[in-house]
Amino acid sequence: MYPQATKAHGLVLLSRLNYGSPDIVRYPDDPYDRLWFPSVNPVLWTEMSTTRKVQNVDSDVFEAPSAVLQTAIRPRNGSQIQFSWEPQPQPNDPSPACFAIMHFTELEILPSNAVREFYVSLNGELWHKDAVTPVYLYSGPSYNIVASRKSQYDITINATASSTLPPIINALEVYSTIPTPNLGTDFADGSMKNSAKPHNEMTTSYASENDIYGDNSLRLENRRFTYKELKIITKNFQQVLGQGGFGYVYNGFLDDGTQVAVKLRSHSSSQGVKEFLAEAQILTRIHHKNLVTMIGYCKDGEYMALVYEYMSEGTLREHIEGLEYLHKGCNPPLIHRDVKATNILLNTRMEAKIADFGLSKAFNSDSDHVSTDTVVGTPGYVDPEYHATMQLTVKSDVYSFGVVLLELVTGKPAILREAVPIGIIKWARQRMSRGNIESVVDARMGGIYNVNSVWKVVEIGLKCSAYASTQRPTMNNIVVQLQECIELEEGRFTEDANDDFYTSGSTENQNLSYNAHVSDHSTSIREKKTTYQMEHNVKRVAATATGPFAR
Repeated sequence: MYPQATKAHGLVLLSRLNYGSPDIVRYPDDPYDRLWFPSVNPVLWTEMSTTRKVQNVDSDVFEAPSAVLQTAIRPRNGSQIQFSWEPQPQPNDPSPACFAIMHFTELEILPSNAVREFYVSLNGELWHKDAVTPVYLYSGPSYNIVASRKSQYDITINATASSTLPPIINALEVYSTIPTPNLGTDFADGSMKNSAKPHNEMTTSYASENDIYGDNSLRLENRRFTYKELKIITKNFQQVLGQGGFGYVYNGFLDDGTQVAVKLRSHSSSQGVKEFLAEAQILTRIHHKNLVTMIGYCKDGEYMALVYEYMSEGTLREHIEGLEYLHKGCNPPLIHRDVKATNILLNTRMEAKIADFGLSKAFNSDSDHVSTDTVVGTPGYVDPEYHATMQLTVKSDVYSFGVVLLELVTGKPAILREAVPIGIIKWARQRMSRGNIESVVDARMGGIYNVNSVWKVVEIGLKCSAYASTQRPTMNNIVVQLQECIELEEGRFTEDANDDFYTSGSTENQNLSYNAHVSDHSTSIREKKTTYQMEHNVKRVAATATGPFAR
């Protein structure tokens, strides 16, 4: 793909940045499974984005994915973007040459009198003699074919004198060169001593590998960290983000500034090598926009850790579609077995991603269940049918997901700690049987909701948590129904739909359907909605810039 790679030299990735996005982009958005790391700096840059697909032009050999080109940044003040990087020493080359690829795509339909045009300069000299004019929704890479060798790389993107709009950049890739001729095999790899041994008589050095991979069936292609590196990344495990059965999760930053979450196994944890390898193997093999991304791992003696993408908004419990992929899109399909509010994380866009796959089980797609020796899961979320029969099915995840839906609507935990502890399912059923949606919905919502929508979500949650698994819907069906709920809620934000916004009133006729309940017992809340939105603006801390540092 990369014309800069030749027989004489290969390329070593220094940084691959996705400007204006809070998320890592990888497979399936990038069919080549390149990792595009987020880079935002709200102090210097204004983020831009579009939901429309960006096309690659025929001459674009790099084929940056649409998900990357759909976001960009422009200078918050002024008409200039700046960033810098330094070359990283390579074996036998302390100051290697570098290649850079900048991706430019226009994301806005410009009026006829508007012009976005800019020059790119490297260390004060023009990168190319021609100015860049990004094309609307089409890729436009700018790159050097001849390697540049400098001690410091300062890139400046300046608007031209005739430009009426500031410059933009969507993504950046930086590579250094490494000589490829006469590269020899590592001595240990080709030694006569090792090559003469049968496979089951490996030497001690090859046994460092079996310790990592268990039965040697696991091949982790993600970055491997040492425990010493994790201490540096987390500043000696200074900031705790959360805690689970595996151990504590710590905040950290990689060398390029990428923020990560480090889940370190506690020595007192009941989960060990088996769960660690299971989660690492699953997240190495499967990729989905609603599953948390694993960046790397650590298996350093007694220390085991997994390094994830950082999810800035924490868990869903602190403030949902990936399950459908696990059940239908994976081969073999997977049952998560520990779906709960604290295992669903949120990024800065409030997009939900499922995490913690240590207890997951694969099953034969031709079979509808997996027999287990023990029941695992979290109290309040465990499928009672699975508990009674030891037969695990995808409907066990559906049951747990139903509990999560009820938590979302009610704002209450899976088990309510009242005078007599009661499960949220029973608690919600009792109130719904009386037709009183007000007593179910979280009071902190201030009545600002579409009654049809929240009533339907509660009904879906209760159907998911039916005792008999055969009476529960599939995740595919749940996704369809939840989409309908979303459409009802989105209708609240259109000007001509204000009469559809309701807050519940009295509930004299207890057996009315929710549609009749809305029609007979509702009042407009336009003013209340406006006040609520003003008082509940969400403040988010933007992620720091990564890779080449901004100026």
